[in-house]
Amino acid sequence: MLIVFFGTMYGIIIEVLQYQLTNTRSADVWDVLANFFGASFSMFTMYLVKK
Repeated sequence: MLIVFFGTMYGIIIEVLQYQLTNTRSADVWDVLANFFGASFSMFTMYLVKK
């Protein structure tokens, strides 16, 4: 679960930085969700491989 938490938090931080620091990029909730699902899929895959 820690992988999913840190992966999601990393995605949120990147989106906030994109919004705050650039003029050509914007924050997107879909990117945060993609990071969450990517981290969840990675955790699930690691669980299956170790099993």
